[in-house]
Amino acid sequence: KDCCSADGKKHSGQVPIGKGKCGCPKGLVLNSNDRCECPGNQIKGKDGRCGCGTHGLILNSAGMCVCPKGQVPVKPPWWNILGSETCMPGCAGTAYDLKKDCCDAGGNLHPGQVSNGKGKCSPGCGGKPYDPDKDCCDKLGNFHQGEAPVWWGLSCSKEAWQDKKDEAAIKEWEDGTSGESAHVICGKYGSFSYELRGWTGSPCGMQECVKKHEMTHVSDYKQNFPGACSGENASELPDIPSDKWPKFKKITECRAHTTEISCINQKLSAAPLNSCKNFLKTWRKKAEDKKKFTYGCVGNE
Repeated sequence: KDCCSADGKKHSGQVPIGKGKCGCPKGLVLNSNDRCECPGNQIKGKDGRCGCGTHGLILNSAGMCVCPKGQVPVKPPWWNILGSETCMPGCAGTAYDLKKDCCDAGGNLHPGQVSNGKGKCSPGCGGKPYDPDKDCCDKLGNFHQGEAPVWWGLSCSKEAWQDKKDEAAIKEWEDGTSGESAHVICGKYGSFSYELRGWTGSPCGMQECVKKHEMTHVSDYKQNFPGACSGENASELPDIPSDKWPKFKKITECRAHTTEISCINQKLSAAPLNSCKNFLKTWRKKAEDKKKFTYGCVGNE
């Protein structure tokens, strides 16, 4: 364990190297305190050999323990007094978790994304790419196909995904609608028809309710003015005598709005999600106000 040199001095941890001299065993170097130690930042293992330990470090050409290329050293948290420095993937000198974040080819860190293997990053869940517009990843990194986040992302549900889908459909319709009202027109051969116009493709079942509204008008036209469409005025408005129009308009609008409101109520009872509920309630209120204040309808007339 020790060595005594020719001058009678004891050298702890050294070995004889010939001619009364002491020195360090192979692989060790002598420090300023006449002690043998591992070179650089290497550590001595249980077998007495020097190396970089088991924390991801590797030995470079200068005999120093360093992190492999693309990784950076990370110190243990302050509370872990027995912890050792380890290596983690690095992005522009900053350590990151491959399962939670992504570093693109330009060295930019993207939290919450994963690599596509071609130097680009995309949303990730549990280390795998996913489409947040179609699927969900909860806070624990669990993937849920065909669901959307709820409770601030702590969980996912299919109902939330449907609500998100409804919300997108409502926005798309509102952004694209012409705002034109549906109305009755004359069809071929003296028949009655209708055009939905701006209500075509309206979400949450509103297209069906507006269709029932217009079909009520068609029924009233047929009953009260069966000859209003001559066959020569196809695609035009039915020809109603001007002296009879005001009274007929009130009657048919009251009936049509009652039918529409009843339809909306049925849709509301079957709509458990907020987006469609709010949308349907908005248009029910508009239909109720129009029925009461514009046409002066009373009750279910």
